[in-house]
Amino acid sequence: MIGNVPQLDNPEETSEKIPENILRRQGFKCLKRSDLEPDRSIVYWSKDADSQGIEYPSGRTHNSISMTVTGNTGFQKDVRRNSHPGTGNINTYRGDSSYSWSYDTNVKCDANVKFVSFYFKPKSMEQTLLEDLDMDPKRVEYRDSYRQSNLVFESIFQKLFLPLNWGDNADYIALTHVSSLMMYNLIKHYVDNLDDRLGKIHCLPLHLKHRLEDYIDSHLDSGMSIETLATITGYSRFHFLRMFKSTFGISPGRYVTQRRLLKARSLLEQNDLTATEVAFMCGFSSLSHFGSQFKTAFGMPPNSYRKILV
Repeated sequence: MIGNVPQLDNPEETSEKIPENILRRQGFKCLKRSDLEPDRSIVYWSKDADSQGIEYPSGRTHNSISMTVTGNTGFQKDVRRNSHPGTGNINTYRGDSSYSWSYDTNVKCDANVKFVSFYFKPKSMEQTLLEDLDMDPKRVEYRDSYRQSNLVFESIFQKLFLPLNWGDNADYIALTHVSSLMMYNLIKHYVDNLDDRLGKIHCLPLHLKHRLEDYIDSHLDSGMSIETLATITGYSRFHFLRMFKSTFGISPGRYVTQRRLLKARSLLEQNDLTATEVAFMCGFSSLSHFGSQFKTAFGMPPNSYRKILV
């Protein structure tokens, strides 16, 4: 399981279980934050060193992954003497487990600790698993980890999340894309019991292949989105793209272009149609675009091709 979210009817009780509120009550300052859809957020934290440490009670509303930005020397988890965390260390937390970090009195503590945390409700990861990866969330486990060195997540935090302006509407679009990248990598690196379907790419069933071919050939004069084609097959966009390329050997966009060009070549053999008419009958946005694509595919412009047929 990805984690159990507490079912709380009282808003005040729910507030007590939100990780951000837990840290604020323990003296942490939010330097910047941004809400990300669906059910995700990113927060940059700071705290002056003291002897209180950090307490995470169980039953929190969100899972999380965090990275130390500066400081953290002197922290130890669960009052056990492990190697001390440092800059760039990665920790992952399940919301349904409790954690305790304290200061090692034998180690000089940093004056200030800063770290960045990515929070997500279990249902957000479950949705990604189910809708994008076609996997059953009930069969997998989100894993705790502490003080790991992981260049993938260090790069996501340091090079993608932190440089963005979290309060800027333009950068918000980038933030949501980074959020999706983070979720896919969390599944890849910190989810146990994944089956091997992520490594296998299956072809489309024959009846779906024929259904797609018929639909595409009958709609060459209009626009076709990936979402529309995926809906025809019943697969998620992610799974559809992988299966389409495995089946046809090329991307959907390239396949549609090839079918348009073959139709255009056939229509050009009919002398009563102009190149402009053929272009728009086959779904090309302009005559120049049609001419460029046709020459690349067949070695000559449309009008030259027509001349050799006469």
